[in-house]
Amino acid sequence: MRKVLYHSRRSFSGVVSKAHASLLAMSCASAAVMDLKLKNTVFEFSYSEAVDALNNPLESGLLLVPDTCNRAASAIADSITRDQRLQSYIATGGPRWLSDLLSKEASAC
Repeated sequence: MRKVLYHSRRSFSGVVSKAHASLLAMSCASAAVMDLKLKNTVFEFSYSEAVDALNNPLESGLLLVPDTCNRAASAIADSITRDQRLQSYIATGGPRWLSDLLSKEASAC
């Protein structure tokens, strides 16, 4: 069973496509992983074009997962646009408001 160690949120402007948004998110997540000096990190995407667009192999794991296994990430993204949560952050663990969903995803995917 996987466990959420960190999560983050960041809003972007001028994003022209889902692939663009995914790559911006990957860039921020990669920077955070380096800043936090994390090892054996796995990045999950629900958008295959984002995975395909990464030309250089990463030292970290990169997995394409179905949307059904990445609902927590979608819920965080939805909260940014719906609730105008524009403050960026990185925090330990998963967000409390998604704890049930994260547990279900960890055991099912």
